[in-house]
Amino acid sequence: MPAYIKYGQSASPEIEPSADFCSGHLMINGNEEAVRRTLQNLIRNALVHGQSQISLSLFCRGDQAGFRCSNDTEHPDEIDINQIFSRFYKADAARTHTSAVLGLSIAKGLTERMGGSISAALEDNLFTVEILFPLK
Repeated sequence: MPAYIKYGQSASPEIEPSADFCSGHLMINGNEEAVRRTLQNLIRNALVHGQSQISLSLFCRGDQAGFRCSNDTEHPDEIDINQIFSRFYKADAARTHTSAVLGLSIAKGLTERMGGSISAALEDNLFTVEILFPLK
């Protein structure tokens, strides 16, 4: 039976997550609380703005550890991927979820302060944020 996530006022009352986590441990240099907050912000953003699906993955790519969070979106044409990490950017001006908007900016700042990188992509109606950290 699939697990469902309910979180506050998400765009969809029930979102079925899919997860793909590599086996073993991926050690990085970073602040544990900052990494936790970054991941929480990415997942919260997906829950608030996702429609019916969320995908989470943890992976190793060469000498980097990565985390990817994807969600489907109802209005991909309203998203300016070049502004997504700007402090108060909103794809839809009618949305009131300012904390989720601010969350992506915070995730970017924390990731970069720990020596990682963060990027976003939009393909069809799938919005994806990926963070990478050098392995320890």
